Amino acid sequence: MSVRADDEKYVIPLVLYKKRNMTEWLIGDEALFASENESNGRENLAEQLFLMYEKKEVMYIEDKEYSGEELLKKYILLLFDKIAAITGFSEAETIVFTAEKLDAGFVRTIRQIYRELDMDSRLCLLSHTEAFAAYVLCNKKELWANDVSLFFMDKNKFFCQTMTVRREKNKSTVFVEEEDLSGLAKYTRLTSEKLIQEADEAFLQYLKEDYKTHIVSSVFFTGIGFYENWCKKCLAEICRKRKAFKGLNLYSDGAAASVLLEKRTDLVLYCHGRTLVNIGVVRIENGEEKDYLLSEAGINWTEAEKRAEFLVDSTDCIKLAITSPFYPGRQILEISLEEFPNRRDKTMFLEISLIYENENNFEIAVEDKGFGDFYPSSGKIIKKRISL
Repeated sequence: MSVRADDEKYVIPLVLYKKRNMTEWLIGDEALFASENESNGRENLAEQLFLMYEKKEVMYIEDKEYSGEELLKKYILLLFDKIAAITGFSEAETIVFTAEKLDAGFVRTIRQIYRELDMDSRLCLLSHTEAFAAYVLCNKKELWANDVSLFFMDKNKFFCQTMTVRREKNKSTVFVEEEDLSGLAKYTRLTSEKLIQEADEAFLQYLKEDYKTHIVSSVFFTGIGFYENWCKKCLAEICRKRKAFKGLNLYSDGAAASVLLEKRTDLVLYCHGRTLVNIGVVRIENGEEKDYLLSEAGINWTEAEKRAEFLVDSTDCIKLAITSPFYPGRQILEISLEEFPNRRDKTMFLEISLIYENENNFEIAVEDKGFGDFYPSSGKIIKKRISL
């Protein structure tokens, strides 16, 4: 939806403004307008809120200190207020947040905001890469009959993401890989006709080499860099036998479309934001080693938490089995239990929990739960952080 009744502008600037000597805050274009029309308004304008959050910066507005996290939370809560005022919206079946990168701190912040919204709805968090894949996969199959490319350019970066679908008998495996192209062109250097032509030519040569090795069905452009008219030769090359699209709403559309993909059991996605391996606890069943799965590859890491309870018998360690869908064999990691009390067999009751910090790092916690009234818990917890 657009928050402005007079046009269809769906991109809402990530800025926040506090009206002078008042308690009222404004967001987006209204914030920018007020800051430009009130005396010394720029002093009360908070810009680049996500960057402030990432860098843990603070800002003083009317002599009060605000952290980047506080301002980001305020922006999102005000955004929901505005949506409710325009649409009459009060509840959502699902709320999806998408950001370029998800880390544990950002996930905690968003979950706290979600709790403050007091909505009985489901929360999903996606990387932009996942949103891109969801957007494409919810479109006609002819758009992803072969590879799909996404080119993104803003003031800070220029990259290409390539989506490849490997079709198998009962499912399709989807991969998205990213390549940094900032060496070819930079938004901040597109300042003269000569530099624009050089960037266009460098990008063109990259495309010609790239298209020698794989077939591309469709190409998407997003980011403010592609609203500058600098890549004329490249567009001519790209649009030859390919479908091309440009817009600023791809990630938000993809976030919404991701809900539609959840019922698609025939698609498995591997990309930034998704887990890479299967993680299981090795246990003995009928004399054979079997893995009790805590987390599987190809799921969103923010939803990969798992807790399980085990009765330990004749062992001084917990064994984790790590396997990949793409490589044979498995790696075994051992977590020693020597810190726990030495109890008789079948009287050591443990809870094992797994939580991801991002798609490459997770933490395993093993907690002594005791054994009923016979052996109270020692309260000990062994934690191990594992990097993939």
